[in-house]
Amino acid sequence: MYVWIVLKENKQKHTKKGATRSTQLLKIIHIDICGPLNVNSFNKERYFITFIDDFSRYGYVYLLHEKLQAVNVLEVYINELEMKLDRKVKIVRSDRVGEYYGKYDESTIPKFKRVRQHQV
Repeated sequence: MYVWIVLKENKQKHTKKGATRSTQLLKIIHIDICGPLNVNSFNKERYFITFIDDFSRYGYVYLLHEKLQAVNVLEVYINELEMKLDRKVKIVRSDRVGEYYGKYDESTIPKFKRVRQHQV
């Protein structure tokens, strides 16, 4: 008969430094566009855009035919959220924001500010 003894090490929790999380709903929304995909969806969409609330981690996915639809979908999403939750989106964060160049700035969608961050 063999007896196995398992010893627990005293591990300390490691916390990431530099990653600030939102403290309230809709304070920060993360967005990203993916595509073109090689396989079309049922309606021939080749792109998709994701929206994730930083506080709740609740996410939405919208299918797009073209990247040009991103700004319109962003406006629809924000208007829908603000009406449902009776709160305002404060910051929209994207990794590159390239899909919005020439179409988006604070004068066209003045209700929130853009935070541009490149993440690996």
